[in-house]
Order: sequence, then C-alpha cells, then structure tokens
Amino acid sequence: MKSILYLSLIIPLLFPAQDMILDHGGGEYYTHQGECLTTAQRAAIEEDIELQKRSLEELGLLEQSDRSSIIEFSLPIQGSEELDWNNIYGISNYVDQVSGGDIGDYNCGQRTYNGHLGTDYFTWPFGHYLKENDLAEVVAAAPGTIIQKLDGMFDEQCDLNATLTWNAVYISHADGSVAWYGHLKEGSLTTKAIGETVEQGEYLGIVASSGFSSGPHLHFEIHDVDNNIIDPYTGSCNSLNTETWWLDQDTYTRMELNTHLTHDEIPEHGCPSEFENPHFQSYFNNSDIVYLVPYFKDQDPSTVVTYTVLNPFGTLYTTWEHSSDQYYNSSWWYWTLQMPLLGGEGTWTFRIQFDGQTYDRLFFLGDPPVGLQTAELPSFSIGPNPAFDILTISGGEDILSYRITDISGRLQMSDEISPNDYFELEIGHLAKGIYHMELLSNSGSTVKEFIKY
Repeated sequence: MKSILYLSLIIPLLFPAQDMILDHGGGEYYTHQGECLTTAQRAAIEEDIELQKRSLEELGLLEQSDRSSIIEFSLPIQGSEELDWNNIYGISNYVDQVSGGDIGDYNCGQRTYNGHLGTDYFTWPFGHYLKENDLAEVVAAAPGTIIQKLDGMFDEQCDLNATLTWNAVYISHADGSVAWYGHLKEGSLTTKAIGETVEQGEYLGIVASSGFSSGPHLHFEIHDVDNNIIDPYTGSCNSLNTETWWLDQDTYTRMELNTHLTHDEIPEHGCPSEFENPHFQSYFNNSDIVYLVPYFKDQDPSTVVTYTVLNPFGTLYTTWEHSSDQYYNSSWWYWTLQMPLLGGEGTWTFRIQFDGQTYDRLFFLGDPPVGLQTAELPSFSIGPNPAFDILTISGGEDILSYRITDISGRLQMSDEISPNDYFELEIGHLAKGIYHMELLSNSGSTVKEFIKY
C-alpha cells in the first residue's frame, strides 16, 4: 500500500527539522462485507411484521396506510451530543440492484454484495469504542409507528454467524412502508413500546454488531406497502424505484474527515478488547512521541491534504502535505512527532485543511490545564457547537463564574454569573477559532472545547 507524501518542515527553535516527523504509516480500513440476514431470518421477520401490523390496526394503534403520502428520509445515524467528531460513519454497502450472481448498486458501481437489500452504515473509527460509550446513535429516518422491536441479543459479533439474531427496531410510515434498523446494541433500544409513534430524528438505539454481522454497523432496509424492497437512493442504475426517498440525497462518494486525534501509540483497529485499542492521548511530556492521526471516509486520491502543527503561541511548528495513492472507502494515516526536549508547555494544535475547510484538534504539553485535572466536576453542556453569535450553557445550576480562553490560553471573556440551569453568552465579537470554556463552582471546575465560526 503506497501513499504520496510531501514534507515541508519548518525548523523549530529546539532541534533540526528532520528530527520532527519520525515515522508515518496507515492506509485502508477494511469494512464489513457479508450477509446481514439469512433467507429464513428475513422470511420470519416479514411474517412477524405483517402479523404485528394487523394486530396494531385492530387495536387502533396503527392507521390505515395512505399510498399517496410522501416519505422523505433524513440520515438514520448520528454522533451523540457528547462526541466532538465531524462524522462517525461510512457506507460499506448499498442495495444490490442486480439479480443472479452479479452485483451492482444504484449508481452503476459495485458498492454492495450479492443479494444485499439495505444500506450499511459502518461506524468509523473505533466502532466498538463508540458502541461501548453510546456515542453512535440510530435515529428515526422518518416519523412513524413502532411495529416491532427485538432486544437481548449479543452485540459484539466479530465473525459472521448465521445462527445469531440481531437487535432491531421496525418503523411503519404513513404510506405503509416499513424501515428496518438492525444490528443494534443490546439494552440500548428506545423505551417506547410497540404501537407508540416516533418523530423524525428521534433516538432508536445504538449502533453495534448483533446478529449476522462482522463489525459495528447499521443495516437500514426499506420495504414498501406491498413488501417490495425500496432503494432510497435515486440513480441511473436503480431499477426498483425512480424517485429518491431522501429529503436531501447525498452524493455517491464524498470525502470527509470523520475525525483527527492524537495518540501515544499506533492505534489498533478491530474487534473489542482483543484487537481494538485506540490509545487515545491528549497530554504529553517533553520528548514524548505524539501520533497524529486523521480518519477519512471516501478518501479521494486527487485531494491534497495539508497538515499543520501549531505551538502554544499559535505559530507554525511544522507542516506537510499528503494524498492517498487510490480511492479508499475508509482510511487512516499516522505521523509521529517528537515533542521538544525542553520548554514548549501549553496548548498545541493539530490542524488539517482540504477543500477549503479547516479542522483543529488540541493537545497539551506539560500539566493539563486547570479544571481538566479535577476528578469530581459539575456536568454541563454547551451548544451549538460550532457556534456563531450565541453560546448556550445548560446544566450549570451550581456554576458561579466562567472563563473563555483561546487555543494559546489567552483569556478572552470572563465574568461571574448567577447560578442558573440555562444561560446564554454573546460571542459574536470573538474571532473564528477554537476556544476553551471553563466553568467554576464551589466544588471544582470543568472545561469543554467549542468552535467559533
């Protein structure tokens, strides 16, 4: 596996440039390929759904379908509010449009496998970490009624096993179509009962690897009122339906930086405990080796990505460019950077730029900032993130004051506040960039990061 690498290193104050980037590697991440349901499992589900629909209709909990209703889907997967990544998924498989032994997707490509009847959204990176911490949410793509759900099944499957059953939620829509959401985490399913309604975007569960699966992913499958398979994506090779079912259909491929992180070792990808080990680290000491790692979906070889490290003064420490040698559905790359032997304490920035976008990740040399060291801290949330003019703070009823600092630690805003569960700050005057919000109370302090646009 090759990559094209261009290094343009800026000489630091403490040692020569050639000592800074010590090593690099990475490449493609192989995603789930294989059946999600056996023929027998699928037949049993379809029979059960028909029985449930009739039963709910008789009870008055499911309205008669209106074939003329227009159903428009939003994305059925999202990161939780606690996660600061740009994106958490890639698409490994679309609906197979070709019968027999050949394969083909709606866009005339081969991003599918033989007989696949849904869309597979795999979580990336660290799918098991996301699953364990409830960070990859499955949400209702359209409003509807829960007509069946199944829970209690093992959810860390790493090898395909046709005898296993998934955890799943099934939603009926106004036109009589039904959406299947499969491979969910055990115990994570919505507390709403069969026969209750959900709104578009409402929480349904957590992405996992239950059932006939080899890794964490969401299997999203659509049946129309007559139980025919629907491919929600419109394209020249979609022979199942002529119109898109998406409110805003995404492009077939779209390069995106899911996240970029710092680690203290080469991150390990794979199954839970035995193989997957993220080696996350944001705090380093002098002379430590930092692993700087981007995680992409749909990486395009024609796109050159610029990587930059800024020192605590916000000035250039080193920079380089990189592009992949071919298209990758999901990919990761690492570069190792040795921190200064002396000095340099403070907040550093790992910056990535491509297609006119800039993404920053902070890491720290020396002791963690005040507030991040405290074990028992008040809980609060901030939003929206990124923010433009107004920053909202909630869950801070014990908070007495706040401080906002920029990435170099320079104080930008501070004030005392009256304890309140909800308050707003005007931040329109702040320059675009990354900031730390520190809230202080009698019991301690806590810090969260936000981006000002």
